[in-house]
Amino acid sequence: MNTTAPGSAAPLNVTRFLEDLAGRGVRIRRKDEKLAVSAPEGVLTPELADTIRAHREEVLRFLRAHEQEEARRGVRMERVDRTRPIPASYAQHRLWLIEQTGTDLPVYNMYFVSELRGPVDVVALRGAVEDVVRRHEVLRTSLAETADGGLEQRIDADCGAAFTTHEATGDDELDRLVFSLVTTRFDLSRAPLARFDLIRTGPERWTFVVTQHHVMSDGWSANLLKREISELYAAHREGRAPRLPELPVQYADYAVWERGWLGSELAEEQREFWRTALAGLPPALDLVPGRRRDAVQSYRGEGFDFHYGHRTLARVRALCEETGATLYSTLMAAYSFLLSRMTRQTDVAVGSPLANRPYPVLENTFGLFFNSITLRSRVEPDLTVREFLARTRQTAFDAFAHQDLPFDQVVQAVAPERTLSHAPVFQSIFILQSYPAVELDLAGVETTTVVPPIYSAQYDVMFKLRAVDDGFAGIMIYNRTLLDEADARRFTTWFEDVVTLFAESLDTPLGLLALPDPDGARDVVRGNAERRLPVPDATIDALVRRRLAAAPDAPALTFRDVTVSRGELARRAGAVAASLRAAGLRPGERVGLLLPRTPDLVAVVLGVLQAGLSYVPLSGALPPARTDAMLAAADCSALVLGAPHEDRVPGFSGRRLRAADLLTGAGPGTPGTATAQDIAYTIFTSGSTGHPKGVEVTHANLTNLVAALDEAVPVDGDTVWLSVTDLTFDIAVVELLWTLTRGVHVVLAETAETLRLLPATGSWREPAGAPELILRHGVTALQATPTFVREVLRLPDAERALGALELLLVGGEALDPALAARLKALGIPRVLNMYGPTETTVWSTCWEVPAEPGRVLVGRPLANTSVHVVDAALRPVPVGMYGELLIGGAGVARGYAGRPDLTRERFVTLPETGAESRVYRTGDIARLLPGGVLELAGRVDHQVKVNGYRIELQEVEHAVDSLDAVAASAVTVQRRGERDVLVAHYVPRAGRAAPDDTELRAALAALLPEQMLPAAFVALAALPTTPGGKTDRRALAPVRFAEPAAEPVPVATDLERRLLAVWRTVLGNDAVGPDDDFFRSGGTSILMARLLQDVRQEIRPDARIVDLFRHPTARGYAAHLTGSADPAPQPAGPDPATGDRRAAQARRRQQVARKRRERSEHKQP
Repeated sequence: MNTTAPGSAAPLNVTRFLEDLAGRGVRIRRKDEKLAVSAPEGVLTPELADTIRAHREEVLRFLRAHEQEEARRGVRMERVDRTRPIPASYAQHRLWLIEQTGTDLPVYNMYFVSELRGPVDVVALRGAVEDVVRRHEVLRTSLAETADGGLEQRIDADCGAAFTTHEATGDDELDRLVFSLVTTRFDLSRAPLARFDLIRTGPERWTFVVTQHHVMSDGWSANLLKREISELYAAHREGRAPRLPELPVQYADYAVWERGWLGSELAEEQREFWRTALAGLPPALDLVPGRRRDAVQSYRGEGFDFHYGHRTLARVRALCEETGATLYSTLMAAYSFLLSRMTRQTDVAVGSPLANRPYPVLENTFGLFFNSITLRSRVEPDLTVREFLARTRQTAFDAFAHQDLPFDQVVQAVAPERTLSHAPVFQSIFILQSYPAVELDLAGVETTTVVPPIYSAQYDVMFKLRAVDDGFAGIMIYNRTLLDEADARRFTTWFEDVVTLFAESLDTPLGLLALPDPDGARDVVRGNAERRLPVPDATIDALVRRRLAAAPDAPALTFRDVTVSRGELARRAGAVAASLRAAGLRPGERVGLLLPRTPDLVAVVLGVLQAGLSYVPLSGALPPARTDAMLAAADCSALVLGAPHEDRVPGFSGRRLRAADLLTGAGPGTPGTATAQDIAYTIFTSGSTGHPKGVEVTHANLTNLVAALDEAVPVDGDTVWLSVTDLTFDIAVVELLWTLTRGVHVVLAETAETLRLLPATGSWREPAGAPELILRHGVTALQATPTFVREVLRLPDAERALGALELLLVGGEALDPALAARLKALGIPRVLNMYGPTETTVWSTCWEVPAEPGRVLVGRPLANTSVHVVDAALRPVPVGMYGELLIGGAGVARGYAGRPDLTRERFVTLPETGAESRVYRTGDIARLLPGGVLELAGRVDHQVKVNGYRIELQEVEHAVDSLDAVAASAVTVQRRGERDVLVAHYVPRAGRAAPDDTELRAALAALLPEQMLPAAFVALAALPTTPGGKTDRRALAPVRFAEPAAEPVPVATDLERRLLAVWRTVLGNDAVGPDDDFFRSGGTSILMARLLQDVRQEIRPDARIVDLFRHPTARGYAAHLTGSADPAPQPAGPDPATGDRRAAQARRRQQVARKRRERSEHKQP
């Protein structure tokens, strides 16, 4: 045994060390975890004593292992009475349970296939098989449930061998037959659980297929089976008795012995070891974050052989020699490190099967003695490779010392979270096959092992190595739900790279290791430099003005069938610029904008920019406190207000300007003195500190976006664009500014704010929904989030309208393959999946959706944009491996307004590219595929996209935690129908009852915008935590949304009943009650158009959308139709004017809920 002591330069061979001491008369023994040393007088010199002390731990481990090995050699097993019930072993019971999960695959069939050439004696082979079945009881054993729910072995004394001959002509027929044989399921209640099939494929050519169920065999047994069949075949041919060892015990005897051993002191010691070693297990491996696990593990697998050359074997052996590590622990360390890099987890659990015979008495016994140990590695970045190898060796040593406890017992002792979606404790297996491979040896017959078909995978990955003369022979088996072949082959390449890296970097900290990938690095450099375009040194408004002036009579904007020409838009923008100057505003100052999306908004934006100012978009849906915070954070000098917001933000101390006054100002408004490097706008996104953060985007950023989109998204003067995005969402820049630089005619869709501007009475044309606008105005281009598109698809004429588009940009959140395929099926010529954070100016990459998208990617970088996928130390990861996505180039924004600390944290310099390479850390998990295409797969932090809105979960948690009734909270995202919603899990403050959901929502409505309000609240006694003490969001159970209340609120009239049916149909939720607000129940302004259509068809042909906005409950709208509604105007839709109105509405709902509870309490016995 070689080992390396901490701080020691050279490894110590403990065996030789102890032999040398024994030669000098020195005796060492272990006593209560101490070393007792005796030696002749004068032999134990101070120097020798120091050496023994320096290697105390290594010697103790050696002696402990020696004692355990001696104890195993001394184990005695006795034959038990076969007339008494014989329990199944624990390993058998575990595999039997897995078979009961209902998977359609025979997951635990194990098989080998041999090609035989020569004069096979079929009679002798059949006789050999029959003899081996008679010799080993387990080959005649089945499993049966007992009346008390247990499982026992049933040995059939008369069971014969299942030996069958077949004929096959041609390779294809042979392949089909072999596949059919090895994939035929066994009935575990009927013996035998092994099949022997001999297929004749030609003159003196055969294929021999042996299929066994794992409950009665393992790898060691399979080798024994080959040896014994070979010997028995020879005995039949030669007419002699077989030369086989006696079997002192059979598998049934072991199973009974195992039950007794589990009650021993040693078994309890091993339980306690595993409880400690595996406490607080890490979450399940996430090797390919973009792939979702099945709810029930599929076990569908594939595999392939691979080979590492002699150089890799030599490197591993040199590592072992240098560090004193074993071959096994060195390879395991490399494997664990690779898993850590692939999953971005520093705590990794790996399974390692043991198919040897720990007890000599069982050496020649058939059966399932297979057990698995777990090696848990903490891949700490400060550990050097040498230290990590030493730690892994120690971990392996300890695990092997406690290998006797059946894995099923380990699982019970550790009690990990149990789920049907993956294996418990570990999901990845590493095997170093130490026993030699055995071939069938049939006299006079040439035998060749055939690689059998692989169709199942018990784990995410099974990685098997065997040292051979010229390197390592390997087998990679993987779950194809989670990995594809390209992923799996990259895995094998990366493993060899890790071994090389370890050999070359023994004293380098793990955190500084970068996996080599020269070919991938060249692809990245080539992809990032592929499109370099010149960018005009101008401001964005200058580009717009230039295009407006070129054709002043051409249409610029259309809203409610009224078109504003380019010349008129330029005139209005000039008037705004002149008015702002007259108001005393100086270039460079920031101006808040709070007005609906109408042509006036576009004119005000252009006027602000023309005056040399920058704009800060605001929303009327925000609570007053949040609006105040944003104005303060941006240091706004003025606030432009449009109807219906002219009385908002009364506490603002800067200049308050009415949009109507600015638009009627005199003067052409000469251009300001802004340069390309000045700020064009500051747009706010959710912040993890509990406060929104303002991203400062320059004119140079915007003109670069113009140049990049001009190349990636070509449009012309015939393009008609439908604008549907609010200005507070940065992609509105594409719809309202880039389009104008290209001379595109823009049609503005209605919003909740513009609908509230409709008069309550009088004649006006009913506002049109998105499909109607597309068809009415000949719209050819649209940009929208996937959530918006899904909701549009629920409207009348949606498919016809969207199918009429020539261009559709989808972005702002993940596009799923099903929606992508549906959009392409509509016949839209170009569907582009766009990606980019606000901090890199709207869009950074683009991917054209193919006709049949199997998976959705985000494509390649736009012009003048670079992408980098890095590890935690900002070092590039190989192509195909996931890491954090960084984006550089001309689109990178200046930073966060008033937040230099956060700017330094998120806008960084890549170490290897020099100080000029400023990049933004997106926090998105991504990987580069061969060819430079990006694939996204989640977040490294707690930022989420909910229906297109970027939300920091921590900001929502800060708001929830600030409530008096809450002690702590954790917020998660959950799917509800076709939309994502937030769910707040919270712990009520001590001594206080859990508040009602409506109370919580009413309080949060004054702090957070609508899109950040949780849809549900769950009170808990405590939040689950990880072993490190952090909140474990994965352990929070999902909420069931659609269950009706125990006592639904009754409808008062037939009209209410009919209206409620429409509400429920449109919302897709039968739990909606007559007092439930349409928007609070998941409705949107888009779905409101469908609600209007259904109400017109079913109930009221002349229904008006403005009335539905003003009366968003079925009961309230029924009262309006019958003339009994409260004359006081109700808040319209999802966008109430103030947080106070929001809270008032929530309080009304709270009163209804309280009455429900009171009625329920009265019914309690």
